[in-house]
Amino acid sequence: KNMIIIGYPCIGKSSFCENFTEFVDLESSCFSKTNPLWYKDYCTVARDLESQGYNVFASSHKEVREELAPYQKSIKIVEILPTLEMRDIWVTRVSNRYINTLSAKDKAARDFIIKNYTSGIEDMMADSIEKKVFIKPENVNDLYSTVKEVYSF
Repeated sequence: KNMIIIGYPCIGKSSFCENFTEFVDLESSCFSKTNPLWYKDYCTVARDLESQGYNVFASSHKEVREELAPYQKSIKIVEILPTLEMRDIWVTRVSNRYINTLSAKDKAARDFIIKNYTSGIEDMMADSIEKKVFIKPENVNDLYSTVKEVYSF
């Protein structure tokens, strides 16, 4: 069954999708945040791709999670995120990613995670998405091991 995977920043969505064509990384940066309802269009695209047979990696923005939550009865929706205890590992991961790419997107992700890691994880843990899969420290660089907990390859 296809699904929408709400992925915490820097879990490896883009790299994963390069190797598995049945998965799509729906990049939220392509949606203008100057439009206050950008997340509605974004979630419509995510649901449409899922209905066409794709597994869609979606952004973990709060607006996206809240917009998708009511569809859990008809669409399999899963969140993938690290644990609270993985903060130092995650900051190192995202910092190294920015050092390697020097992209504005990766700088923004690094700055967000450094400032909001604990509150961001706690917010996802408390939201209304029912299925959550936590990345284990030993799988930090192996998204496949985490995804196979909810998807049969």
